Amino acid sequence: MGKLHSTRATLFWVFAPLAGWAAASRIPALHEFHFVLRASCEFISGSALFALYANAGAVIAGAQKHLDKTAALFLAVSLLLPVLPSDAARSLVSLLLLLAAPVLIAGLTGESSLTARWLSTRPLLWLASISYGLFLSHDIAERFLHIVLPSSRFASSPFMVRYLVAAAYLIVVLVSAIALHRLVELPCSKALNSFSFTRRPIISKGGVCVARPVPAETMTKRAF
Repeated sequence: MGKLHSTRATLFWVFAPLAGWAAASRIPALHEFHFVLRASCEFISGSALFALYANAGAVIAGAQKHLDKTAALFLAVSLLLPVLPSDAARSLVSLLLLLAAPVLIAGLTGESSLTARWLSTRPLLWLASISYGLFLSHDIAERFLHIVLPSSRFASSPFMVRYLVAAAYLIVVLVSAIALHRLVELPCSKALNSFSFTRRPIISKGGVCVARPVPAETMTKRAF
């Protein structure tokens, strides 16, 4: 990806893998490989998008400038998707949303728009801090809930009952993510940082040991 100095070539590798995945996902014979294909296409697309961002070209600047419009349109179309009249229309709009995702992500690399400032609020920053825990634990938590508290059992229940069941699902998923973040992710990150720090070479001056270089994160904490 470091050799992609041409904007056209980079744009091709941003969007072509996603279009390829959209086509491959409709081939029944490739069903067993859908996850691998999707992950591979997303990885290639994301790498090309990063190469485009590293070049700091007009495409990224334009995406940052028009982020608010892109985000509003993306949200509106996503909400309208379920009520479209035909499968063909839903498939076409789904493809357009898929191809628009890199534009939305590119726009989010800027910090001046209203959308970016909203995403920088404390509640959303907290949600971002546990996002990896959410990614890893939500499927397991939902599978557990489908066994002990199956949502289908409450499909015809009053609204308040369905609301409480939905709230229970949300709380369990959040608690699982918070536990994974605090009990696994943070301790492992701290241990890895400590291990990396102890293996750094000691700075010597004239044969005299001075100190190990201080990690950047420690310097940041001291600065604040």
